[in-house]
Amino acid sequence: MNKEAQSSRYSDEARRIYQVLFSRECPEILISRYVKAVEKLNERLGEEDIRAHQSIMDRVRDIEALEMAARYRGLLSPLTDKFRIMVFLAETLPENYNNFIAQRTGRIFGWMVLLGVGVRSMWKLMKGLWLLSGSSGVAKNA
Repeated sequence: MNKEAQSSRYSDEARRIYQVLFSRECPEILISRYVKAVEKLNERLGEEDIRAHQSIMDRVRDIEALEMAARYRGLLSPLTDKFRIMVFLAETLPENYNNFIAQRTGRIFGWMVLLGVGVRSMWKLMKGLWLLSGSSGVAKNA
């Protein structure tokens, strides 16, 4: 794959990951930074690993569930690395401040948020484990 096609693929990846993490469109500044970081990441991966990862990204719609299960099972490290890269980059933008720093106080609200996030995380983990199992076809390349 040529450099321009790879750059386009990684730009799309950045948009997908940012959308999953923050439920909004990815700023252009993060896209260019993400592409550079992923190119560095790929320097330590083999061509086969890169192709397998790209194939999985093309087939799976719920990459958040896949990433959570992959992290839990110790598989697909390029995917978990890419999520980490996006979080590190997103943390630098002022518009993401509220996603990383809690401003609201109140124990009841905090417990409600924690419960909601916990239930959602369990659902994503279960779905991701299913995606990694043989029933979904993703496990072949994991």
